[in-house]
Amino acid sequence: MADTAAASAAAPIHVLLVDDAVASSETMAAFLEQEGDFSVELAATGTEGLRRLHDEDTDYDCVVSDYQIPGMDGLELLAAVREEWPKLPFLLLTDYGNESIASEAISAGVTDYVKKRSSTKRRDVLMNRITNAVTKHRAEKTLERERVLTRQALDSINDIFYIANADGTLRYWNDQLSSLTGYDNDEIADMRIHDFLAGNANDGQSVPEPRLELPPEESCTIEATIQTAGGEQVPHECTVTPLADAVEKDGGVVGVARNLVERKEREEELRTLKERFELATEGANLGVWDWDMNTDDVEYNDNWATMLGHEPAEISSALDEWRRRVHPDDVETVQAALRDHIEGGTEYYDTELRMQTAGGDWKWIRDIGQVVERDADGTPVRAVGIHLDIDDKKRTEQALREKRDIFTQGPTVVFRWENDGSSTISYVSKNVEDVFGYSVADLESQPFRPLVHYEDVERVVSKTKTAMANGDDQVKHDPYRIITAEGEVRWVLDHTTLVWAGDDVSHRLGYLIDITERKERQQRLERKNEQLDEFASVVSHDLRNPMNVAEGRVELAQMACDCGNDHLSDAGDAFDRMHALVDDLLTLARQGDTITEPGPVDLSALVSACWCSVDTADAELEADTPTVVLADRSRLKQLIENLFRNAVEHGGRDVTVTVGELDDRNGFYIADDGPGIPDDKREDVFEHGYSTADSGTGFGLAIVREIAEAHEWSLNVTESDGGGARIELANMSIDNTTEGNG
Repeated sequence: MADTAAASAAAPIHVLLVDDAVASSETMAAFLEQEGDFSVELAATGTEGLRRLHDEDTDYDCVVSDYQIPGMDGLELLAAVREEWPKLPFLLLTDYGNESIASEAISAGVTDYVKKRSSTKRRDVLMNRITNAVTKHRAEKTLERERVLTRQALDSINDIFYIANADGTLRYWNDQLSSLTGYDNDEIADMRIHDFLAGNANDGQSVPEPRLELPPEESCTIEATIQTAGGEQVPHECTVTPLADAVEKDGGVVGVARNLVERKEREEELRTLKERFELATEGANLGVWDWDMNTDDVEYNDNWATMLGHEPAEISSALDEWRRRVHPDDVETVQAALRDHIEGGTEYYDTELRMQTAGGDWKWIRDIGQVVERDADGTPVRAVGIHLDIDDKKRTEQALREKRDIFTQGPTVVFRWENDGSSTISYVSKNVEDVFGYSVADLESQPFRPLVHYEDVERVVSKTKTAMANGDDQVKHDPYRIITAEGEVRWVLDHTTLVWAGDDVSHRLGYLIDITERKERQQRLERKNEQLDEFASVVSHDLRNPMNVAEGRVELAQMACDCGNDHLSDAGDAFDRMHALVDDLLTLARQGDTITEPGPVDLSALVSACWCSVDTADAELEADTPTVVLADRSRLKQLIENLFRNAVEHGGRDVTVTVGELDDRNGFYIADDGPGIPDDKREDVFEHGYSTADSGTGFGLAIVREIAEAHEWSLNVTESDGGGARIELANMSIDNTTEGNG
């Protein structure tokens, strides 16, 4: 503000000189511009002078007018100027110096009155009078601007500001006093400051009297309550400062009152938060630490100890209790994060680390802390923080990462489709280029339908619309075809989830699995099965008809002959074995190494069902297989039943059969305590027609091998713990996330 005032005072003085005496006017103008920092414009009449004053492009600092001018005299021009520019400096010149003109000019508001003379001395007088008048006018304008700005500034602050006289009456106050108390300005003008404050101090002090016996530079700050016109009590922090003697010799004070309602509310909120924090740390099992950084002593709460499996009494106050439990691989990261916070690089110290438990295991902990106190030099002296057990979270994250890797690194492509009528692709995983040949940029923001084979589009769209109309969360698509970037046709399985926003679907999330090889293999097997079915039908008809005739003849012979000969009975047993051979042959021919689409199968339930469906005589089953596998249920059932029959046939009717999981190879085994299988025969047992039992067909284990190979499982024969045979099936697809069908 001072710089602005100085600049204004130093600016050139712009003068309007009104005089019909052209020669003398020009002489005066030339003198002023030559001798001082003046800019002078001339007007010959009062009317011309008023016109120039109204010119928006010109801002005059002073008007100098002769008394006698055409059209109107100098007094009339003065009156006209004062109507519009009440404070503009106006000097009157005249050759006639009678007292009546001077008196009238002063009454009309003239700034100064100068006798008109052509001498250099009189021109100096006029120049000085103009300079003084303009300087004073500019100072008044600057002061007025400062008053307005000060008033606006004080009215804009949220605090009450006032100036009180020695008797306590208010001589100045800002708008906040009226706004807070509800009194209007006329009422406040008749009040003393103690009408608001006196006797309300809540800390044992009283609000000081306006006339203070304190040195002028001292002030007093207390908490007091301001009472509004409506009787409301509002806490304030009041700072009262005596006015200096140089400013106010008769005493008085300037005061500022700051509303404490929000601060009190914050303090109460902090108290509440502290109570809640203490409850939360207990309820949420948070470990709390408080570190004295001067002594390296740390206070730990009970949860800190129990989180790591210790009793609280086992934990000392040494910083080493924390440091020595940090995993060696995490020490450097933790120390860097702590150092960065202490040096002011971060607002909080926040890191995740592994800490050793009492049992020697490693547990993931999130450690959050903050320096809460520093000394005068800025050196940290105290820090507090919490420990949060995130071990389960970390394990979940690891599992999610593994699943993500499965999606992004294998033939599974993740998509997000918008529900905009075109199924616009808004996201696709990066591995789309490896699977379908498109880059992410090729597909994002593009419609999905052109990727679908034209023969499958209607079916895919219809399935989606039906699921949306039914309010389903999932869309169950049958396999369909995708056209790759190279124009190749690939078969996919589509697992899609509908994401609802109220009553509408906002978008769909799903993943496509490339099953082209599986689909092609299935098509080849279907063609093969058709051929085998034709063969099986011929075999069944051509073998069974003669067998049935011969078997009937034997039965008739047995009925007609009561000779006690065993030959006919043996012939009947042979026919039974021939029927079993035909059944196994038809099984191999009709089913062979084909399987349907694998689904989740509850292995435990299926084992129990198979045991009940097989003639196991007095054999005993011991099974522990709480696993869900992905398999063709009917073929897996056939496999297990054949292994059970094989165990009973070769191990005896009182054999014990055990079913269990393979710990490290994703599979299960079926073992018995029978005679076992010699090492040199373990490869032969899976050949067609191989059997060591008189009643065996030799096809049971061959069927087991065909089913295992169709599922791409590995099959192995070894010795059981009881010395018998143990058949192992490994490399199975395990799915314990869903409920299997037993």
